[in-house]
Amino acid sequence: MVSEVGDLEPFRDICLGPGPTKSANVYFEDQSWCCRFSLDSTTADMKRLLSRKFVKLPPGAFTVHLNDTESLHGGAQHMKYPQRTLRSYGAKDKDQIYVRLTLSAYAPNNRL
Repeated sequence: MVSEVGDLEPFRDICLGPGPTKSANVYFEDQSWCCRFSLDSTTADMKRLLSRKFVKLPPGAFTVHLNDTESLHGGAQHMKYPQRTLRSYGAKDKDQIYVRLTLSAYAPNNRL
């Protein structure tokens, strides 16, 4: 078999399953939840999940901000790029995600 496909030993530790997940506390208005997210999911994926399960508004009606609880810089990072993965934002266990309504979400009929 080795003569046909070559040595497979270097591929022994490759995992093809879903990427690792991390837990985060999500805050929206006066509510909070503890959620698990895959580090390979994108900002758009996370917003769709939050839209369906917690916020009950379309993803365009809110923004998400990641607060690294261990960061010395402080402040929440706006997750404004829909195709970036949570891994690329440096998300870790016990980080905080803040959901903030956009201005247009407050306006009647979405007009200002």
